[in-house]
Amino acid sequence: MRLVGLSLVLLFLFATITGNAQSKCDFQHPHKDPITPVISQASSSRSGMITIPVVFHVVLSVHTSRSISDEQILLQLDQLNRDFGGEVDADLVPAVFEDAVSRAVAIQFCLGSGESIIRKRVTIDDIGISEAIFYDDLGGNNAVNPERYLNIWIADTGGNIAGYASYPEQVALERQGVVVHPEFFQGGSFASSPYRTLTHEVGHYLGLLHPWGSGGCNSEDFVDDTPLQAGPYSNRSPESPESCGSSDMYMTFMDYTDDACTAFFTNQQVSRMVSVIEEFRPGLLQHEGDECKAILTASDLADLKIYPVPTSSMVFIEVNSSVAIFDSYAIYDATGRQVAFKSGLLDFPLAIDISHFPSGIYFLRIGGKTRKIVRN
Repeated sequence: MRLVGLSLVLLFLFATITGNAQSKCDFQHPHKDPITPVISQASSSRSGMITIPVVFHVVLSVHTSRSISDEQILLQLDQLNRDFGGEVDADLVPAVFEDAVSRAVAIQFCLGSGESIIRKRVTIDDIGISEAIFYDDLGGNNAVNPERYLNIWIADTGGNIAGYASYPEQVALERQGVVVHPEFFQGGSFASSPYRTLTHEVGHYLGLLHPWGSGGCNSEDFVDDTPLQAGPYSNRSPESPESCGSSDMYMTFMDYTDDACTAFFTNQQVSRMVSVIEEFRPGLLQHEGDECKAILTASDLADLKIYPVPTSSMVFIEVNSSVAIFDSYAIYDATGRQVAFKSGLLDFPLAIDISHFPSGIYFLRIGGKTRKIVRN
């Protein structure tokens, strides 16, 4: 995120001037970090991946025509998993930082098994910057079991705040989670692909600070493999990214560089997040997968069958077994125009009628993968 104080409580905010492409942040770095002394004494023996169940609250004003679709939420969840899953664009990584880049799939996210996308229209226009966002009786939406779920509110946060997150140990349990402006969410007009405001904010929720700490070369983020950095970067990749006597890691997800110019978490940032989950958010570990909706996985996709190709009417899609999976699919024509979309519970085997499509080549996007289909 990008940090500010809200009322008397420390919250970390990422403030962005929406009228142009520049960013600014009123950062209140804690004088004493409550996390580092605890996790430095802890020893983690965890191996394997942590999966965090998520509930999305779409809380928008009755005075706006904005809306957030299931498709946007699923695409944003997919991007979150890519970023936390170690998918790295190697072209964005300077050689000096290659060894620091995490490519581990240590943390992933899923939709909670209950009501995981909750929508509410409210009469408060900028409810995202009000404490009311967290409470039903004030016009907002109560968190769902915040000990065991990451709650994400998509709500208007005013003209120059893209999002904010609750840093561990800083706010009441019912206010813990992330708030993101809808125009900085997947498909929003104030940001662009790959839409990483949520990635940045979840990093704060899991205990990461900005690389420059409170600013200047005498401050830090308590992560050993991020170099000291005098301050934030914004917009595109800088021409001379150096300060404090060394190269700056402006391409980490925790800087303010444009989304398309950020590329990774470091090994020690990932280690810190895992330790924070174990020591400060242990409830997120108490579900063992039973609080996740089924979503297509890499193993499902490895055995994905699409037939017949070509076809004049129906396309059938099979996975390993007959299941209902919460996901989405989209079909695009050869020009990239979306011609079909469905989200929600998809019952497999899945049958899609393309008899009304003109003859030609189409591309089916499902589970983050693309497959070719042909209408003859």
